[in-house]
Amino acid sequence: MTLIFALLRENHIIFGSDRRHVLGDADGRYRNDDCWKTAPILNGTAMLGFAGPDLVEQIITPLLRAGTLEYGNLRTVADSISQCARDKYAKYSTNWAPVPNIQFLLAGFMQEGDGSSAMASVIEFPSLCSMETPYSSDSRRNNYGIIGKRNHGALYAFRKCAAGMTSIDAGLRLACFTLMEVGKYDTSVGGRPQICVIRPNQKVEDLSDNLQDEIRWAEGVGDQIRTLIVSPKKN
Repeated sequence: MTLIFALLRENHIIFGSDRRHVLGDADGRYRNDDCWKTAPILNGTAMLGFAGPDLVEQIITPLLRAGTLEYGNLRTVADSISQCARDKYAKYSTNWAPVPNIQFLLAGFMQEGDGSSAMASVIEFPSLCSMETPYSSDSRRNNYGIIGKRNHGALYAFRKCAAGMTSIDAGLRLACFTLMEVGKYDTSVGGRPQICVIRPNQKVEDLSDNLQDEIRWAEGVGDQIRTLIVSPKKN
């Protein structure tokens, strides 16, 4: 299963995903590191990510082709995906077992009064209902959404640092570090990171082709952490 996350900030969102698509057995011996697991929605102003078996694409692709995910707002789009997923499950569960786990993550800005607020919405089995996480200035709240490898050990750093990643540059470093570290120890996650920046009332900015410095930095920090733990310098 893939890893997709949205780091919510007051005036921007860092949206990250890996690109690995695993075919074959549980060891992930057959890999494609250029798979699409995300899509721009709402006329390119928000992002959708999905994790799980190919059933997710059977749900998302018809909605994308029909333009259903381009109109309304983040909440109405999430409701459309939720309803389509429930309909698909109703047909699926009558013919096959066990029912596979599928997950969706939407991120963007919702109009609230005179302004807008960052929001992430997660849809997953078994309820397949949309669960919203709005941005809060309270640093004790979780201002992020994660699907896929949400319990992976390398996400400890993501959760620990999320509240302090207030700038875009810091968020990009954290996103790259998270994806690179998880990919080192999990064969089902990998490939070149896909990272976008979402801002209110603007087109999503895809920075995936300009992350060379951040990727090198992330790899170096990972090596430093391992060195400090295994062979710390003694004063």
